[in-house]
Amino acid sequence: MKTFVIGIACFVIVVSAWGIVFANGISSMMLPLDNYIVNCNIFWSTCNGAYHLGEDAYASVGDVVYSAADGIVVHAKYHAPTKDAVTGEIRKNYGGMVMIEHSLLNGEKIVTVYGHLGKDQGTDILVSSGQTVNKGQPIGRIGPIEENGNYPVHLHYGIHKGAYVEGTSCDGHWKYAGYDYSGCSKNDWYAL
Repeated sequence: MKTFVIGIACFVIVVSAWGIVFANGISSMMLPLDNYIVNCNIFWSTCNGAYHLGEDAYASVGDVVYSAADGIVVHAKYHAPTKDAVTGEIRKNYGGMVMIEHSLLNGEKIVTVYGHLGKDQGTDILVSSGQTVNKGQPIGRIGPIEENGNYPVHLHYGIHKGAYVEGTSCDGHWKYAGYDYSGCSKNDWYAL
């Protein structure tokens, strides 16, 4: 059984987002972790001068991540931290990441984003692009800091509106990045 625990300040935001998704045609979604406890990094909060595009849930290394609904895996790979060629600064990334496209009953599509998994295909990333998955199917495992994109251990979870399309968003960053630096892509995501 999945549990859903958040602080009161976040409750209205989360309930309304799940209600929007349900109203648009997914009659049943589940939370992606056995114990889904949201930390303070919620949708559209600011961190390092950018807006957060999803919410972060506490997790432990090795925790199983589940598909929130039936769908097709459109992206399943490791995104390593990178080193800035000019400053030498290590830039964080998603680490292991899975994205699943879901069809709504009204014909619309959404993409669920699961970030900060471990790096190994088959052990930490349990699905492959093109694979059909069922609601509740294990899709990955939370990774340690050195594999999850260099972040404290947690799950980044977001729901992007529309079908999966590779490319950049209005701010020039990858369309499925965890942050928006200009504020222009807020309406492309459901506020969880």
